[in-house]
Amino acid sequence: MAIADVGDGGIDSAVLLEVIQCSAPLTIVSNSTIANCGASDGSASVTVTGGIGPFTYLWSPGGATTATLTNIPAGTYVVKVDDGLSCSAPVYDTIVVGGTAITPPNIPANINVCSGKQIPNLVFSSNTPRASFSWLNSNPAIGLSASGTGNIPAFTAINSSTSPVQASVSVWSSLNGCNSDTIKFSITVTPGPNVSAGTDTVINCVNKTINITAASQLTGAIYSWLGSMGFSSNNAGISINLAGQYIVMLTDPSTACKSWDTLMVKADTAAPAVHISFPGDPCFRDTAHLVAQAAGQNIQYNWTGPQNFNSSLAAIQVNVEGTYTLVVKNNSNGCTAKKTTEAWKKPMVIVNSASICKGESATLTASGTLQYTWLNGLGNNPVIQVSPEKSCTLTVIGVNSHGCSDTARSFVKVNIPDPVNFILSNDMLNEYDPLVSANGILSAGLPFFWTINKLDTIRVPAFVKEFNTPGEYQICLQQQSANGCWAKVCKGLQMETMWGIYFPKAFSPNADNLNDTYEVKGYNISDFEIWIFDRWGNLLYYSNDLTKTWDGKCSSNSQASVSQEDVYVYKSKYRDLKLIQHQVSGIITLIR
Repeated sequence: MAIADVGDGGIDSAVLLEVIQCSAPLTIVSNSTIANCGASDGSASVTVTGGIGPFTYLWSPGGATTATLTNIPAGTYVVKVDDGLSCSAPVYDTIVVGGTAITPPNIPANINVCSGKQIPNLVFSSNTPRASFSWLNSNPAIGLSASGTGNIPAFTAINSSTSPVQASVSVWSSLNGCNSDTIKFSITVTPGPNVSAGTDTVINCVNKTINITAASQLTGAIYSWLGSMGFSSNNAGISINLAGQYIVMLTDPSTACKSWDTLMVKADTAAPAVHISFPGDPCFRDTAHLVAQAAGQNIQYNWTGPQNFNSSLAAIQVNVEGTYTLVVKNNSNGCTAKKTTEAWKKPMVIVNSASICKGESATLTASGTLQYTWLNGLGNNPVIQVSPEKSCTLTVIGVNSHGCSDTARSFVKVNIPDPVNFILSNDMLNEYDPLVSANGILSAGLPFFWTINKLDTIRVPAFVKEFNTPGEYQICLQQQSANGCWAKVCKGLQMETMWGIYFPKAFSPNADNLNDTYEVKGYNISDFEIWIFDRWGNLLYYSNDLTKTWDGKCSSNSQASVSQEDVYVYKSKYRDLKLIQHQVSGIITLIR
């Protein structure tokens, strides 16, 4: 800082200087990545330490002004770095961005293989990262495509000739349009030996075992057979008795190559399918008809049965029950089938009929076999009882121990009696009108009788009777018809009282709104009075009004509480509808 004074005692002018101290010297560290196969995919960069920023960069060639260069080809690059205050001299660095060449792929050794053998995946590799692979095959007849990219997939080697064939496979690496040198390996396919298992054949019920011999022109060949149900053999000729696929493998000892051939052995050992039918009922009364059916055109039948029965016909008639055996032979393959059937006679079911009066029961008895079933849900017993409303026919089915059945029918005749009736003068009686008259409407000359409540048998056509006891009564009139059946008609009547009164035996004045008061009920009652006393004879309640009730308190004291739980005595007087006076007494139980 500088200050100037002209002598007048004041500050005339001044200059302010800023003093900056530089830091450590400027240094740089460089880094780079290579460019592959002439491509512009390399990079160069610098990292600054020391100095004072901001820093400026200048690259040559190119003139870039950033700290990093990307997507550049291989070559030599120079960078100049200046700090922001020029405290340090510019710093220069030279960076070399390297380049790489495409290396050829690593390939398998030459391959020698037998025809029919599978060659596994052939995998290529390269020392050049991210390189891809391409290949050419000089002989696609070996089972490999003529060309491809990437690894070679697994394939089955093929040689249909009688001499070895060879293919040359050329492989090269590629990256960013650059290719490596081409290298080659060979695949040699040796043909397998010629072998024949023979023609397909058949096993049947006549030729159950067959002999087969594999054929080959190769001297010293090694044979190996595999077949159905784990069959194996090392002989050229084999004997087999099972259908299935048989494979012979022939090995050439000189090349270790193998060939295969397949033989199919079919089985024609199926027995003829046999069906025995009965054109009629399999259970017969006199004669049974049995008809056999078997698939095929050259079929032979042979029946045998009871009492030395024998027949070579497909359809037979028999009249002896028992078991019959049928043997069927298919002459085309010699196979047979055997089947048995039974022919049994039907039982003879017998059942009785019946004649009954309507309302009566009839007993029906079935006989002639072991098990019975009555239709319409009448059960399985041989003896049943029925009570039909009208004449009907009932059916029973009987089954014997062989399952054969027979049907029988029973007719039940229901006889209806002639109608009977009577006239009743009144069906409502009371103590003022207790008489009733009954007048029968009858058929002349036939028996009849009356009953009252199943008692009091009366045998006159008409009668008058007085009823003194209230209640319900039934008067019945019965008469026998000419067919022996009785007709019955009944009519009811009721004897009522014209007045009534009821004194309860208990009540519970506990304020639960259930039976809280003592209430006498009656009708056609006059001059009613009631007195209620405790056990010591003290009057607790009196009333001459049938509609009033006792609440359990002393009626002479409106402030009294409900009487204690106890037994009380009542006395009552009243007149009935005829003004006859009645006097009664009893007890009342008060429950709290």
